[in-house]
Amino acid sequence: MAPARWLWFRRHRNCVGAAGLAGLPGMSVEEPAPVAIALEWLEGGMDFADALHLARSNHCSAFVTFDRKFAKRAEAVVSTPVVIP
Repeated sequence: MAPARWLWFRRHRNCVGAAGLAGLPGMSVEEPAPVAIALEWLEGGMDFADALHLARSNHCSAFVTFDRKFAKRAEAVVSTPVVIP
C-alpha cells in the first residue's frame, strides 16, 4: 500500500473507531456536535486536536494559530477569521 493511501486508511479507521466508541451505550460525549465536525475534518486530513479547537471556536471573534498550513485549511472550512500573529 502506498504511504499516502496508508495514512488515509489509518485516519479513516481512527475516525470510524472514535465515532463507534462515542455511539456505545453508556458512553457520553461532552459536546457531540463539535466532536462530530472534528472527526469529519480529521478524515479530511486535519489534525484532530486542531480540528476540535476549531470546531469549538464558532463563538470566537478570531482563531489564532502559528501553524500556517493549518490556518490555510481552517480558513476553507469556517467563517471565523483565522489569524497568524
